[in-house]
Amino acid sequence: MCTSNTQIMKKQDILILIENDIINTRLISILNDIGVDLSSYSLYIDQLIFKSIGLKKQLRTDELYEKYFELLKLGKSIHPNNVAELKQLALKIYRFLVGYV
Repeated sequence: MCTSNTQIMKKQDILILIENDIINTRLISILNDIGVDLSSYSLYIDQLIFKSIGLKKQLRTDELYEKYFELLKLGKSIHPNNVAELKQLALKIYRFLVGYV
């Protein structure tokens, strides 16, 4: 039972990280649209997410990163107050990443 609770908490923590990465990516995209260059700005949340999910370094290919960032960019169209849609996208990204493990 303890392991199951730990796994549930770990999944919830990862989902929160993904949600924050979606929000961060959305903000960067909007700021880029108005001319603020943030090309060198990154929180590197993706690396923590990949490690937490158990993605081995050899699986962290350019293709994986490209797809991950492509999915994050879908969050740009989500209204900031639409928590349900944000959570839905985070879960979609989580399932995509878990499929790589």
